[in-house]
Amino acid sequence: MKNLKRAYFSSVLTFIFISFITVACGGGNNDAAIQTKISSITQTNQELQSVSATVSKGVVTLIGNCKTERDRERAEKAVERIDDVKDVINNITVTGKVDFTADNDLRDGAAKILKKYKRVQAQVDNGIITLRGNVDKDDLQQLMLDLNGLRPRRIDNQLVAE
Repeated sequence: MKNLKRAYFSSVLTFIFISFITVACGGGNNDAAIQTKISSITQTNQELQSVSATVSKGVVTLIGNCKTERDRERAEKAVERIDDVKDVINNITVTGKVDFTADNDLRDGAAKILKKYKRVQAQVDNGIITLRGNVDKDDLQQLMLDLNGLRPRRIDNQLVAE
């Protein structure tokens, strides 16, 4: 009886393990279908006709050219919404004029963002946000993401991360 229980338990564990491996190693991943959907998106959108993609195990790498940063971001977002896409690597080059935010708008936006970061100061000049002061290491990435969302020409990070 003891051997029967052991055999049953071993069979159940083997089944669970094989099921897990099957799902983890590609159950549902369909690179060809992803590629077809991406081609449809790029061919029907004039701003993205110079964009192409490679797909490997659900990871999409976008390559090519587009006119604006907004088009580059739009291509990435459209691909992220496709079923079975695990990650998007955006290597699209912006070849046209990139729209940057005016200095006054950058100053206003940065001031709102920096209310959360009492020890950080920002200066804006010609589309460049220069950061000075101190910031917690754990907060630095979010701060940079928030400021990049304002669409500056560049961020000059002179912060001390603690």
